[in-house]
Amino acid sequence: MDHQKEFFDASYQKLVDAIQGIPDDIAVDIYAFTFIFYDDGTYSSQLVMRAYYTTESHFKASIDKAYDEMEAKWFFDFWLLGLWDWFSIGGLDDELWQKWTKSTSFYHTEEEGKELHSKDERKFWEHCKGTHAMFEDTIIDLSQKLHTEGVFVKKFGKPIPVIVQFYEPGPEQIEWTLRANPKGVADEYVSWANDYLGCKKT
Repeated sequence: MDHQKEFFDASYQKLVDAIQGIPDDIAVDIYAFTFIFYDDGTYSSQLVMRAYYTTESHFKASIDKAYDEMEAKWFFDFWLLGLWDWFSIGGLDDELWQKWTKSTSFYHTEEEGKELHSKDERKFWEHCKGTHAMFEDTIIDLSQKLHTEGVFVKKFGKPIPVIVQFYEPGPEQIEWTLRANPKGVADEYVSWANDYLGCKKT
């Protein structure tokens, strides 16, 4: 059995169902999604992704709290949170993700990872790097398919940018986001993120 395909197909359908289930009165106000992922466990080398969206109304209400309008619009701290707390892909509780990672040489449990970290930290981080690459590529591929299959256009009447990130904007996140979206769709975010990183370096 192709565990990678099984995980991808199930994750894609989960995203499609969630997007199609957004009430129309909210959908008309949405301007962006973020697929944000983070470590699930300290030593497991596992990642979990949560998906969020934000709206024009929320953005406008957040301007006074931010440094400027673009920060209010694109910095995740100002986005709507909690809307999809129930929604996740990957992680220790995702049976299909666990099947796929267990079929690779990168897999280890939390307990095995803790022991490996204490004995061979280099190998531990090699495991993490391998698992993270698998997950990052999958999240990007999921976003690409949502665009190519017209899921966003059918629901929102236009392409919606998907910001792919790990905690906060960084060079990798900008690259992931450019790969995850059709050309031009995420340009405003990318411009802001590049300016934000430039400000952080000074």
